[in-house]
Amino acid sequence: MTAELIEKIALKVTRTGTDKINFQILEMIENGSGNINDMIKETGLTKVPINIRINQLEKFGLVNRWRGTGKVVLTELGKDFMKLIYGYQEVVRSNVIDILKKTYDV
Repeated sequence: MTAELIEKIALKVTRTGTDKINFQILEMIENGSGNINDMIKETGLTKVPINIRINQLEKFGLVNRWRGTGKVVLTELGKDFMKLIYGYQEVVRSNVIDILKKTYDV
């Protein structure tokens, strides 16, 4: 694979996984609530939009699902992705004052 293709896929995985609702879904799965009915209740979305989002997450290898059961789990890539995002949050947390100063000219 070319570096360009890997970069393109990595960015798509990141965009898909960090979408606000998709990330909420990933967190729910990570915290043991990998049931689509729970996701529907928690997000306020109906079954079709939730399934579309699960399909996206599955397409990029972040989750596996057992169709007809409502059960969804993180893949190894999904677990690694979540660790990376939490690590990134820590980097932002340690630099938040500088980021705010530059963003808001304070």
